[in-house]
Amino acid sequence: MLRNRLFFILALIALFGGFLDLDALGQVGPELHKWTDKQGREIEGAFGELKTSDRRIVILVPKEISLDSLSPESQELANRLSVERKSDRTTQAIWKNETYQTEIYQIDEAKWGERDKDGKLLWKLDQRSRTKDFVELYHPERKQTWRLYKDRSEILDGTEWKWLSKGRWQLAPKPQQEEGGKQELGASKKAGQTTEWYKGGTLHEANALTWQKGSDADKLSTCGDFVSKLWTAKQLAPKFQSAIKSTDDIKVIAEELKSGLDAAFKIIPNEELNRRTYTNQEVKITAIAILMEMGVLSKTKR
Repeated sequence: MLRNRLFFILALIALFGGFLDLDALGQVGPELHKWTDKQGREIEGAFGELKTSDRRIVILVPKEISLDSLSPESQELANRLSVERKSDRTTQAIWKNETYQTEIYQIDEAKWGERDKDGKLLWKLDQRSRTKDFVELYHPERKQTWRLYKDRSEILDGTEWKWLSKGRWQLAPKPQQEEGGKQELGASKKAGQTTEWYKGGTLHEANALTWQKGSDADKLSTCGDFVSKLWTAKQLAPKFQSAIKSTDDIKVIAEELKSGLDAAFKIIPNEELNRRTYTNQEVKITAIAILMEMGVLSKTKR
């Protein structure tokens, strides 16, 4: 029976599941930063918003203070995070190569592209690292490593970084699709439309009893979130890891995972027996067991 197989897999997870990033299945919390005022006092909190009109910054868990009361370093951090926040919502990063008259632009979290002045894609580049000073990219065809700074790019020559070109950062409207029409995660197949099925999941930390009461839409979006987070963490089996190109690909797996969870948490007519059976069963742990049973989740440590 499916339930017996799941119990067996759950036992294996309890014994050997340390390699799985269980946090990848949960909600991601805000990143905390240390803010220092001009008297050297530290404040720890997440960046909320920069109100440029009256020079105030919102620090979460909510704390609003005068921007001018912060040290110059913390003021710079606030301004940078404000730009990044706006960029994440509506724009993509573009680095204009003024020496070669090209643009290097961000496709997604891991990929960049370089296009000529007519918009023709020249290369695709892999992002290796990102700091407040530069973005480091790898050119797989030329086997070169570049760094993009605010005023120049550099190339790694042996162990030394050397000047490559003059350029600068700018922001531009974020496209719905990559070059060549390849669909991005989160983008719909028709321009100007977005799919919504994957938004609003609330059952990540729920137990089986809460799952039983959830709506089909909530269950599906939660499953989509599970698969998406595991894909981002590169914890899926190789054939699934490489096959996912869009939210449609995630939805196929999410629908099967939802069906598996519904079957695993099938309501027992006896209310008391149902409560005793499912109270301590967590959705995300059972989801891992089902994904392993499906062959979707990698069984080797990364």
